[in-house]
Amino acid sequence: MRWGRKGEQLKLLNGNTVELDEQVGVIADDKEIESLAGIMGGDSTAVTLDTTNIYLEAAFWWPEAIQGRSRRFNFSTDAGHRFERGVDYATTVEHIERISALILEICGGQAGPVDDQIVNLPQRKPVRLRVSRAERVLGIELSPAVIADVFQRLQLPFAREQGDDGEVFVVTPPSYRFDIEIEEDLIEEVARIYGFERIPARPPIAESEMRPTDEARRSTHAVRHAIAARDYQEVINFAFVEEKWERDFASNDNPIRLLNP
Repeated sequence: MRWGRKGEQLKLLNGNTVELDEQVGVIADDKEIESLAGIMGGDSTAVTLDTTNIYLEAAFWWPEAIQGRSRRFNFSTDAGHRFERGVDYATTVEHIERISALILEICGGQAGPVDDQIVNLPQRKPVRLRVSRAERVLGIELSPAVIADVFQRLQLPFAREQGDDGEVFVVTPPSYRFDIEIEEDLIEEVARIYGFERIPARPPIAESEMRPTDEARRSTHAVRHAIAARDYQEVINFAFVEEKWERDFASNDNPIRLLNP
């Protein structure tokens, strides 16, 4: 695994040949590039009816290393879609074993050993949830027993301790819950399982006062209505368009090209 080098090219499984640079991760040996990391394999890795040996490779890719890469080449893949949003890094070997079992079941053969290399995995830091804070945010009374039941149903491991504001839950997110990072994430989980329909809708309590208005000044809303009444239409154009669109529809023979579209 390494970053690509400017000028390198790779023919992909979809038949496209793409030019790489230092912003794209690749899987390569000392002879050639095998695939775009976390996006698509190279054409040289294709399986045919004459294939007799298969090498299975599975990996965890950091979302930041995959996000936006496939769109640079004007295509998207299921792998890129998943890795961009985060996947469970703790089940890679389990997936390799499952794929191997399917190949043996359907095609036969003999499986080799699994070589598991672990480098720079995410660290799941504990997240603290104050019961008093959850009550203030949701506007309802919550007992520690209710919150504990929610975390048990979600299979979120937790510990309980006493803090300055009362009881505190310390939750260690599992590897597949990469969306739990701050206290509000846990409050959202509690509300979701507790039931949004059980949370009463209470109007906010605030002073209602009449503020003075400048009668000599027309509001944007009034101006828009006046212009629309005279058969004008408001048009919101695309900020960025294809180069040929700019030439065809705007008669602009020298459009400005974006460095990072």
